[in-house]
Amino acid sequence: MTEAPIPHDADAVVAENLGGTRSLLAVAGLFAVNGTLVGGIGATLPAMRVRLGVDAGGLAVVLVSLAAGALMSMQIGGRLADSRGARSVVLPASALLIAGVAALAFARSLPLAAAAAALAGLGNGAMDVSMNALGVRVEQARVKPVMSRLHAGFSVGTLAGASAVVLIARLAGRGRRGHHSRPRHAQHGLGGRLRGDLAVGAVDSRHQDCQRARRRSSSAGVHGVARGHGL
Repeated sequence: MTEAPIPHDADAVVAENLGGTRSLLAVAGLFAVNGTLVGGIGATLPAMRVRLGVDAGGLAVVLVSLAAGALMSMQIGGRLADSRGARSVVLPASALLIAGVAALAFARSLPLAAAAAALAGLGNGAMDVSMNALGVRVEQARVKPVMSRLHAGFSVGTLAGASAVVLIARLAGRGRRGHHSRPRHAQHGLGGRLRGDLAVGAVDSRHQDCQRARRRSSSAGVHGVARGHGL
């Protein structure tokens, strides 16, 4: 008879899965996505101020709403991660953050922007707590520490998000300048031709007036001489 295989401990299986490269890349992807969205928000603040037509105080209201939502969700998200698991919290929180960032991008008034920022803050806070909890579990399942790599993924995502916003803004600005510059050049060329034709016409008219005046003065002088001699 062959002996039945001894089942592995459930905790050992979980630790083995978390210690793999796939789990590390998945958690690093969460950090990168979070950094990309946060970096995108920061890069759009100048354009958001112009779009909303607010001053620095109005922009501060948006940032305070973002921070307040994050602070609130960190408390709630941490408790949910402890009771139900960090994975069950990080996925809905990331979707909430994406929805808040999208709403913030299309907000046309300060109240709507503040509400969208609060929504993004709720998603960001819960996602921050839960993805760090997952990072701690992955680090515990591995031999070498990996939290520095995960936070480096967040930094790379922040840089990528901000750079993407700047690149899109420049491309959109070039497209607008190219669209408006052609009609202006055409108008300037047509206007220059019209002004040149008018100037030439004005010179010709003045030249003709001068010739007429000379003819009149010469004819008047001839008549004056004739009268002086009794002709």
